[in-house]
Amino acid sequence: MPKHDWSRPLPRSLDVASVLTVTTIGDVRTLIERHLPAAHRELPHWRGVAQALAAASRGGDTTAVEAALWLAAALEGLSCRPTNRPRLRKNRPRRPRGTD
Repeated sequence: MPKHDWSRPLPRSLDVASVLTVTTIGDVRTLIERHLPAAHRELPHWRGVAQALAAASRGGDTTAVEAALWLAAALEGLSCRPTNRPRLRKNRPRRPRGTD
């Protein structure tokens, strides 16, 4: 049986409810164990996160952890935002219409 590696990085860092920024699967584990009430940990969406975490710690897909965390946070009404979002639009001054 492979050893658990909790230092594996997520595809991108996530700020969860302004409580914790998670960058590794170990951070997600800490979020669940220390910041999530015990009653919530038994809900199906958080069990899904825990299953994805266990698989990722043994070499599975870390993207599955990110997706499960996004879903669980959304179902709980928590914000879950990437901290390293790419800029979609450059800040350039607009040219007035008709000056091309």
